[in-house]
Amino acid sequence: MIEPGKNTGVIILPPSRERSRGIPPLFDTASDWRAYESRGEWQKDMAVEFETNACMSFAANDCLETYLNWLIATGKILPAQHDFLKNKGYIDQNSNVNFSDRFTAYMSGTTVNGNDFESVWKWIENGGLVPESEWPFPLTEINASPKNAWSIYYQAPPASLVALGKEFLQYFDIDWQWLVSNGRGASDALFQAWLQTAPIHLAVAVCPPWNTAQQINGCGPGAQHGVQLSFIDKSGVAHILDHYDPFDKLFAANYTLSYAVQGWVNQLPQAPAPAPTPDPVVENLKQQISLYQKIVQLLQNWLSTHRPKAGLAGAIMTGMNTTITGYVIAFGEIIFALVGLVTGWISAAEATTILVLGLSTFGIHKQNVAIAAAARGY
Repeated sequence: MIEPGKNTGVIILPPSRERSRGIPPLFDTASDWRAYESRGEWQKDMAVEFETNACMSFAANDCLETYLNWLIATGKILPAQHDFLKNKGYIDQNSNVNFSDRFTAYMSGTTVNGNDFESVWKWIENGGLVPESEWPFPLTEINASPKNAWSIYYQAPPASLVALGKEFLQYFDIDWQWLVSNGRGASDALFQAWLQTAPIHLAVAVCPPWNTAQQINGCGPGAQHGVQLSFIDKSGVAHILDHYDPFDKLFAANYTLSYAVQGWVNQLPQAPAPAPTPDPVVENLKQQISLYQKIVQLLQNWLSTHRPKAGLAGAIMTGMNTTITGYVIAFGEIIFALVGLVTGWISAAEATTILVLGLSTFGIHKQNVAIAAAARGY
């Protein structure tokens, strides 16, 4: 629960930049992002009343999770980007993108007084994001030692996670911009237009009764809590994603959306994976096999164009021709088995089978002349 009028971690500082680095994208989403929200997450451990004061990190992460969920659901995510998110654990058991709020809160410099818009968004832009599963809310540890809750939650993440955040930025570029920095909000028409680009990160007053699913009437401008704006309907009601129960909230048309920042994701093109370096031993073996195949083919072509003579001489020639072909095949089988075994290209069992076949071929073809002669009655 959150008390009306209580600051849950918002610090307002003058903007250092108003506009984004690039051009904000514009999509035909009907300005409604509700269907793509990840599940709501608590920013407070209610069991021991530990407040993280990290609402600004939770709200920023929510906006980017929603945006990526939309990219995935609409098929706009690129294959390399989707594989990265899936393989690195960014997609949770609910098939939603889920970033670690704890990681963002620590790395962006959240204090007991909270954090400001730009510190959070600049960290995400330059330091990236990591999966919730890799750095989750440590409820068990905090509940076991509530007096140490702050130091437990805000311990430094391992270097491997910091590196993963940087790796995230190899696939995604995070851009953002201020929309409202004067504390007085903007018209519904402007917010509805802005929502065609992405969800919006708000800082608003906490008006009573906050902890309700009913519409909450405005109580004037203010900046006490960070939330996500997902939609403004025709009656001017703002649909909010929060970090306190209930997670889905409704702001009445007279609610002042005091401050607003918007962030989005640009997908970075990925270079194709380099072709594997050929193994010179394997390549040489392939060349030898190809040579043997060509020799056998030439012999078979020659035999097909030379009709054997009649009588004993013809029988002997037929047997010899067949034997020569057989010897070439047998020799190739034996070489293939030995080289393949040495290089590891084939298993020992496979090499043994091929070697036995080759040796057997030698023995069989020694009798070809005799068999051919006997067949003709000589």
